[in-house]
Amino acid sequence: MKVGLLLGLSALAVTATTIIAGAGDPLSYPHLTQLNQSQTCETLSLADGLSRLPASVYKTAKVHFVVNSSDKMGFDYKEQEFNHDNINRCKALGFSKTGACAAGQYAVRFCPYDNAYFSQCCDNTYAYSKAECSYPRTISSNSCGGKFKCYCDATLYPHTSCPAPQEPADKCVDDTGTHYAECKCPANWISCDSSIHQKGSGTGCSYNGTTTYASCTCESGYTLTCEDYGPKNSADYCFLKGTKYYKTCKTAQEVCEGLGFGHNDGHPCSADEVIDGYCPRSGTYYSCKIDPVKYCKNHGYSNGGCGAYETVSSSACPYDASYKKCIPTCKSRLADAGYKEVSSNLFYKGAVGAVLGDLTISGDNMLYNPLGVRYTKLRGEASFSKYDGYSECSSAKKTKLTFKPVLEVLATSLDNLILVIDHDNNSNEARTYVRGNHEWREVYVTDINSGTAHDGAKLNRTEWLNWISFGSLHIYIEGTVTLKGDNTFTASNYYNSVNDSSQKMALHFFELTGKGKLIMDGGSNNFTYVPILLRDNQAGAAVVLKNKAVLSMPYNGISIKGGSGKFIMDNSSADLYALRVNGPDKHFKNLRIRNNSTLRLQTWLRLEGSRLSVYGKSSVWTKPDEIEVCSKNTICIFKNSKLSTTTYSKIGSLAYYPSVSHDCEKKDLRSKYYKTSDADVQEICGAGTLNENDLEDSDIY
Repeated sequence: MKVGLLLGLSALAVTATTIIAGAGDPLSYPHLTQLNQSQTCETLSLADGLSRLPASVYKTAKVHFVVNSSDKMGFDYKEQEFNHDNINRCKALGFSKTGACAAGQYAVRFCPYDNAYFSQCCDNTYAYSKAECSYPRTISSNSCGGKFKCYCDATLYPHTSCPAPQEPADKCVDDTGTHYAECKCPANWISCDSSIHQKGSGTGCSYNGTTTYASCTCESGYTLTCEDYGPKNSADYCFLKGTKYYKTCKTAQEVCEGLGFGHNDGHPCSADEVIDGYCPRSGTYYSCKIDPVKYCKNHGYSNGGCGAYETVSSSACPYDASYKKCIPTCKSRLADAGYKEVSSNLFYKGAVGAVLGDLTISGDNMLYNPLGVRYTKLRGEASFSKYDGYSECSSAKKTKLTFKPVLEVLATSLDNLILVIDHDNNSNEARTYVRGNHEWREVYVTDINSGTAHDGAKLNRTEWLNWISFGSLHIYIEGTVTLKGDNTFTASNYYNSVNDSSQKMALHFFELTGKGKLIMDGGSNNFTYVPILLRDNQAGAAVVLKNKAVLSMPYNGISIKGGSGKFIMDNSSADLYALRVNGPDKHFKNLRIRNNSTLRLQTWLRLEGSRLSVYGKSSVWTKPDEIEVCSKNTICIFKNSKLSTTTYSKIGSLAYYPSVSHDCEKKDLRSKYYKTSDADVQEICGAGTLNENDLEDSDIY
């Protein structure tokens, strides 16, 4: 029995030795031949201290003892029994798992009875002993299968990558990859200072509240170094890499002006100055200083004596006392303009005489200049002040010319003069002539020595002057006299009319002969005591008021006796004592009041062989209610014009024409001869009367 047992153990030993063959020297494992072996199979370490082989390389064997049941071999008192339920035995010992672990896991603690069973699956991360896990990795506090995790702590190494342009810092590598403690900006990146107008280039990198950039540049506009003349604002710059950059630089002009050199070719020295010095920063700029000679001469000082007719002032030039001020006078201004002296009060230039003081024209020779040329124009001192700008001449001084009627002084253009007719106490019939075309501007015509003991009846020629009295001195206008500005025609003495004590007349009066024409072109014209006569004139003769002219004749008026003379008012006004018109035919348009004109008469209007036309919103008013009309007379009041008296008024269209022949008689506006129907008006005055304006007044002047 014992022999059988030993033989069986020997066979087991041989089998075990064979199993571990190739793993080491089998003789180094003597326990395999020991008699008191445990039947529990265990894995042993190799004798040389090498790590144990994985369980899968080991081969196990079951041992069955074949004995004779009657041979107790010392075990007769005990029944031998072998339990082969290894599965439950493994489970009972806690080896409950079988099969394969999940991906990323491995099995640990196999059952010694059946290595198909094991106690648990461990993650592959549980692969380290404590000795194997070193800084900066962290050993896990728990283990699995006797192994620990060795990992990078996420609280210490939270980053696996960094966003550009940040870079990772403090690296830790574990089984899952590389981890970083923080993301930092590149060490060579810099901050840009906006207080000195820097800005970053490209994308900025922010870390701990600070933004840095790969490099800095200047803000827009800061590009100039202003090395030539410096910046306009030295405090406004961008500082970059040791250099200041500015937006705007000073110009050479600004620098030089700051140094007192404010002139150049575009802004040269004044006429009183010369160049004093050049700018050290730019030779195109310079300073100026007063040149005494230039200044003194330019400001009217002279050291060589004054010009003709100038006076010397006591004041000296402030830069050179040898230069004195020469004060111009009216005469010196005229001399400068080319006028030459005839006498102290008379200068001439060509055919123009300048009257600077009162003169008495004693003979024809005084109407000619020293070269024998008759003066065509005589100007008073005031005209040079008013119209030539000679402030040295008095604007208020109207110089006086005194002459006898025999001298044709009035046959000249006259400007700002007082004309005094010396009758030499002679009231007999006399004549003076105004031949040619002349302009009288701002004249005052009067007389002296007209006498005081004359018989008034001798001065009245009512039998041919239509009830307007005239004096004895005829001022014949044979050409055209145009009145400009304000003019006055008066007398130092007057005579009362025998027939009408309200009429007052001077010894002289104007008489238009032939084609003579008197035109009042604007201004105010006062004919005091001086009447106007048009007698037996040719076509073209007329008294004309235009351009808002004003005519005043408070003591007499205008008489047209025969011929083709006319009285025409165009956009003007007149206030006359009397108007007597005796024309050649009932339809002759010798009295026209047009274009917003107003005629006022203090006595009756007398018309014979004439036509009165009132049109263009004009009006005629007479103080008496009657108008003296004759059988050869026509009155035409156009649409929107008016004929009125103190009591009555008629607004056109209106026509007057007596249907029967009768002598001249006075009729008020209630007369049956005043027609208002369109048919009557057109028959008497023509179709145009129904309009506001005369359609046939092209020959108005």
